[in-house]
Amino acid sequence: MMRKKSVLFALILAMAFGGGCKDKQKTLDTEFIRIRGAVFVPAQPIAGQDLRLKIDYQSPGKVQPKFSYRWYINGEMIQEGESDLLEGAKIISGGKIYAEYRASVGQFQTSWLKTEEMSVREPSVKITKLILEPESPTAEQTLTTVLECENCSGIKFYYRWKVNNAILDGQEEADLDGSAVGLKPGDEVMVEVSPETEYPEIWYNSPSVKVRNRAPEFSDQGKIWLDGKMLYFKASAFDPDGGSITYQLLEAPQGAQIDASGMVKWTVPSGFQGEVNFKVQAKDTNGGTNEITGAIQLSEQ
Repeated sequence: MMRKKSVLFALILAMAFGGGCKDKQKTLDTEFIRIRGAVFVPAQPIAGQDLRLKIDYQSPGKVQPKFSYRWYINGEMIQEGESDLLEGAKIISGGKIYAEYRASVGQFQTSWLKTEEMSVREPSVKITKLILEPESPTAEQTLTTVLECENCSGIKFYYRWKVNNAILDGQEEADLDGSAVGLKPGDEVMVEVSPETEYPEIWYNSPSVKVRNRAPEFSDQGKIWLDGKMLYFKASAFDPDGGSITYQLLEAPQGAQIDASGMVKWTVPSGFQGEVNFKVQAKDTNGGTNEITGAIQLSEQ
């Protein structure tokens, strides 16, 4: 039996779902789930900002209940399901919000519980623009937060950066040095800001930007020379993002070969004369490419 001094809501599921159930296999393997209550996060709903319902409960043993939610604005249900989040787009200024929730384990479920009704307030700070520049950064560039807002004079903003949806520790300024944090081509970067009036509960996020891959660069114009009957063309490329380079011969006389270092060799046939053209492609590990050409006029040896 549960004592009178137990928590506010002691939901004795075995009783709530038919104490006379003869099939013991259909009863829960714990006697009850205790629900202490639920709170909104943030504590007071803000127009245009996401609202979450956090339920404080205790579930002995291995039982993990599922929760269902009903969201109401001005007495009208606007959302029902298993999401504990009400999107900010549905939260209007001047409205009154409350939620109903219940727990379920298998075929058993509690009765609906109701939160306190809360008034929606206007946001103290209205952010009108939040983007990152440049829009298509390279790994070595510095990303800058562009923030415009209303009702924010004298308000301090807190910053946190995310790369591929993971928070970067120690990065709490409006700018992010890509080379210092080791950004790589393909990384998705975004910034989140929180005005001190709403910190740390409310964070506004920018659209993400993708770190672009820089194409390989050639260290010179290519070198071509003849040594006896052997004609050489050397292509030397590097990846400015630090990746490795592979070479491919796109154009050359039949029989020419290229090695991993970008060296092209061709044995000149006896009596050959005329122009010889080479084209080499350099490719980095992220698929970026660049090409270089070389040509030489040979007279009969």
